[in-house]
Amino acid sequence: MRGRPRKFVATLTPEEKERLLSVAHAEATRDRRVERARIILLSNSGHRSVDIAEMLSVSLSTVSKVIKRWSELGADRAIEDMHRSGRPPTKKAAEPDKSE
Repeated sequence: MRGRPRKFVATLTPEEKERLLSVAHAEATRDRRVERARIILLSNSGHRSVDIAEMLSVSLSTVSKVIKRWSELGADRAIEDMHRSGRPPTKKAAEPDKSE
């Protein structure tokens, strides 16, 4: 590898790798979970963060955040959305729009 050494180094179990591969090959290519799974898989295979950002057309800070979450929380929790504070949704997704 060229450049500075990788900042975060973590390993994947075979089960984690299999789950990430199934998420990474999903049809929704711009889904955040898919993107995060691909970042973790590429990082695990030895790619540098700069190269991953370029390959996936995401920012370097996105790659760094995902890798950091992976090293702190594990692969399964790193691909999920974190809880965010704020106003709860006012309309349920299953309810049809009654404005028609």
